[in-house]
Amino acid sequence: MNQPPPHEITALLCRVAQGERDAFQTLYRLYYPPLHRFTSKLVPVHIAEEIATEVFLKVLEGAARFTETGKAQFFTWLCQVARNKVVDFWRDPANHPPGPPLDDDAMEQLLGGSPDIVHQLEMHQDQEALRYCIGKLPVEQRVPLMLIYWGGASLSEVAADIGCPDGTVKSRMSAARASLYQCVSRWVHGGRYGKSI
Repeated sequence: MNQPPPHEITALLCRVAQGERDAFQTLYRLYYPPLHRFTSKLVPVHIAEEIATEVFLKVLEGAARFTETGKAQFFTWLCQVARNKVVDFWRDPANHPPGPPLDDDAMEQLLGGSPDIVHQLEMHQDQEALRYCIGKLPVEQRVPLMLIYWGGASLSEVAADIGCPDGTVKSRMSAARASLYQCVSRWVHGGRYGKSI
């Protein structure tokens, strides 16, 4: 997107910090649509709307702080605030997994490429198993998994979002898939609340 010159943004933010409603509305019209598009790639649409709105509340609270630093483009700053909220969203086990059930191909990929365990899971018709097992993952594995499989983010985007190298995200994803496979296998063979889980 084409951002206004930095001095115009700084002037608008100063006016927002002084409580000028028109300045805030100008920023909102300019930046809410692209911010919503950005967040909707990472979380379900209704959550994307909530996050984009919360970020603009941060603008009201933190406009002066941004004006003082001036190190990043305004939209970059908005996206960083939004990313933090996205990561917080996926950290909450209650948010796993959103949206419709996964198709067979996605399930096989998520569970380590095993059509056999996917078939067994389908026979049990138990989406609760996947939800339970995702919730058992450590946060450092769960967040990338959710951002990539349900948020639609790329591996590079996730690496940038959580501040680690691509290789670290790959290894965490690999460990997450292995853990999911083991957990779902125990669930299928041990019963819903079997002792083996």
